[in-house]
Amino acid sequence: MLGSALLLPPLLDRWGVRRALLAGTAGVGPTAVLFAVAVAADSYWAVLPAVVLLGVTAGTTYPVVFAAAGSAVDDAEQGVGSAMVSTSQQIGGAVGLAALVAVAGAADGAASGGLGAAALVGGAVTMAAALLALALRRSPAAP
Repeated sequence: MLGSALLLPPLLDRWGVRRALLAGTAGVGPTAVLFAVAVAADSYWAVLPAVVLLGVTAGTTYPVVFAAAGSAVDDAEQGVGSAMVSTSQQIGGAVGLAALVAVAGAADGAASGGLGAAALVGGAVTMAAALLALALRRSPAAP
C-alpha cells in the first residue's frame, strides 16, 4: 500500500508511466539481492528490510503495469486488456517460479544457499526486464 498509494501517484504525475515503470522494476532487482544476503543471515530481522523494500518497489510496479497496458486500449476493450495482463502475470509467475526453483535446486550447499542463488538470478532477470520499460512509446505531450 505504501508504494501504490503514496509513492506511485506523484511518480506518475512527475515522470509518466514509462519512467515510473522503469524505476519500480529497477528497484525490485536490488531488493532481490538484499533478499539473497538476508537469507544467508538466517534471521527474520535481516529479511525484514527486504520485505519492506519489496512492498514499496513492487507496490509501485504492479499498478503501473496495468496503466501501461491500458493506455493504448480502446475504452470498450479495457476489460480484455486487463484480463490479458492478469493472465500474462499469472503464467509468467508460474514459469518464473519453476525456473527459480530449478536454480535453487541446482545450487550447491545448504537450502539457504539455493534460495540466495535463486534470488540473485531473479534479481538479474528483473533488472534486464526493467529495460523493457524503455521500449514503451512515449506519451504525446499534453496541449
